[in-house]
Order: sequence, then structure tokens, then C-alpha cells
Amino acid sequence: MDRKVLDSLANIDDAAEKVLNQADGKKEELTKAMDEKIAAFDEESDRTSREEIERLKEELEGRQKKALEDLQTSTDAELSRLDRDFLNKKEEIADGIVRQILQ
Repeated sequence: MDRKVLDSLANIDDAAEKVLNQADGKKEELTKAMDEKIAAFDEESDRTSREEIERLKEELEGRQKKALEDLQTSTDAELSRLDRDFLNKKEEIADGIVRQILQ
């Protein structure tokens, strides 16, 4: 009878070892699958981030270009106005300088 009990225990031990080995194998499969999913997610996330960064960069460059064009336009207009004012008032200015020198 002791032999039957020992054999049964040995069979139980073997079965438990097989279950543990199967569980380890399944765990490795799941780990590999999860690692692949994580890698795919990371790659997709990186791609979308790069695209968003590029879109924002282009948008900011467009805004900067527009701001510089607006600044150039307003500067040119102001310089033209100053030139017109100078041309219109240069005689007055010259007369004023001469008066100050003669006083």
C-alpha cells in the first residue's frame, strides 16, 4: 500500500511539474505578446508625436514668416512716411537751424 501512495504522490508531483512548465511556457508567450504590443504602441506613439511636432513647427514657422512680413510692411510704411515728412518739412527744418545759428 505504501508503494501505491508513493506512486500516486509521484504522479501528482509529475502532473504538477507539467502544469508549472505549461504555465511558464504560457507566461513566456504572453510576455512576448505584451512586449510586441508595447513596442508597436511605442512606435505608433513616436510616429504620431513626430508628425504633431512637425505640424506645429510648420505652423509656427508660418506665423513667424507672417509676423516678419507684417513687420517689414509696417517698417517700410513708417520709413516712407518719415521720408515724406522730411521732404515736406526740410525747408522749415533748415530755416529753423539757420535761425538758431544766427541767434
